[in-house]
Amino acid sequence: MEEGEVKQQEKKQVVKKTDWNKNKFGTWWKNEQATFKNGKEEIQVWTEGPFRIKGNEAGKLQPGTTINYDEVMLQDGHVWVGYDSFEGERLYLPVREWNGVAPPNHGLDELWGTINCVKI
Repeated sequence: MEEGEVKQQEKKQVVKKTDWNKNKFGTWWKNEQATFKNGKEEIQVWTEGPFRIKGNEAGKLQPGTTINYDEVMLQDGHVWVGYDSFEGERLYLPVREWNGVAPPNHGLDELWGTINCVKI
């Protein structure tokens, strides 16, 4: 292989690094510790996530309420955060819409509140 051919091969093998993982359900996920403060609208919270399945509703996050989350997921056209309730139950909250494109090239709509990163 000549030098020009080697450079062409190197160009083809560029891989973008990402901290996202994909599980057997097709959900993209990553660990992230932060707080989410809900904006002006109630958001439906789910017990089985990140999927919106009838019967798995866990109440609604009220406007202005803050939660501490430890996981972010992309599934079902939304960005979800996972967190534990005060009772220790695992809950899932959609926080914005997602365009369905795999990370790191995915697109996100406007956040439904604010996020503050937690310093560890």
